[in-house]
Amino acid sequence: MNYTEIKMPLIDVNDDKAKVTEILFAEGEFVRTGEVVLSAENTKATSDVVSPRDGYFLPLCKPFDERKSGDTIAIIFESEAELATYKKSGNNASMAGNIVEVNATKKAIALATELGISIAQIADEKGGGVVKEKDVETYAANHNLVSEKKQKPVFELKRERVVIIGAGYGAEVVIDILLDYPDIEIVGLVDDNVKQLRNYKYTVLDCGIKDFPDKYGSDFYDSVIISIGANFSSMKFRRQVFEDYTKRGVSFTNAISKSAEIRRGVQIGVGNIIGSGCYIGTLTRIGDNNSISYGTNIGHHNIIGSHNLIAPGVFTSGADVIGDSCIIPAGVAVVNRAIIGDDVVVPVGYAVTNNLESGSVIKNKY
Repeated sequence: MNYTEIKMPLIDVNDDKAKVTEILFAEGEFVRTGEVVLSAENTKATSDVVSPRDGYFLPLCKPFDERKSGDTIAIIFESEAELATYKKSGNNASMAGNIVEVNATKKAIALATELGISIAQIADEKGGGVVKEKDVETYAANHNLVSEKKQKPVFELKRERVVIIGAGYGAEVVIDILLDYPDIEIVGLVDDNVKQLRNYKYTVLDCGIKDFPDKYGSDFYDSVIISIGANFSSMKFRRQVFEDYTKRGVSFTNAISKSAEIRRGVQIGVGNIIGSGCYIGTLTRIGDNNSISYGTNIGHHNIIGSHNLIAPGVFTSGADVIGDSCIIPAGVAVVNRAIIGDDVVVPVGYAVTNNLESGSVIKNKY
């Protein structure tokens, strides 16, 4: 007869007694290796007791029974017939020599369960002692058993393949932002000006900006981000590229620094660059294809259009509106509820205290 005793574990070194709190299987039910069959607790902790093998369950205790560590609290039989024979025998002492006692670590039981191996079989082959994870690995190797988990291909995170349009200083800023995102892969850069191309470790694609959508398709990339835009003329070109690519079905991604603070309810379009240390206030709405430089504070409930250049250190207040294609240089401050129209250009450090009509070009008085 082949059966395995389950002992009451030592839950606390300072207390060798524990109380059975729950029995999860009925007498005669089939259990598998590693399944929790009952729970026990003492005054300091609770422990789940697992089956060391596949077989038929016979509890030798009831809920609220108190047992000492090492007491037999259940038995797992290889067959229903053996369980029945054991019960008929009255559990006499002459059968004790047939008991297979197994001690195993939790890691060993977990690995044996994964491999579908009986802990009792491993203990028998080992010849006694505590069954450890290494013993399970050795047994599996000797019997050519491989974990199903190891046979399955490892899941790989699908990364968004991004092409950066423009290869000047702005591209380096975008690269720095995107490198913080493990789910993004930079697959290339595109620029019309060969002299502008720097010593990137990324591929510089063999085409100009206009030709890129025709030469490369979805088998090569998923989205693009435009890094061009440091002044009025380059922002105008940035808008042209964005609108042309959009018509041709090109998808855009955002490059938002991990250090930017984006508050609740903010809505952001596509193709935007938001630099390090930026703050975007509650319920602000931002359109598409904006370049918002580092250290900029966009207040709450703002509405920012598309194709804007907002330079470092700009500070807007609450409920401000900025239209499309505006140039807002470094250090500009905007008062509450100001409205800035489309195509507005203001000077460095300017304080916007009134509404500015579309097309306004404000010059410093000095």
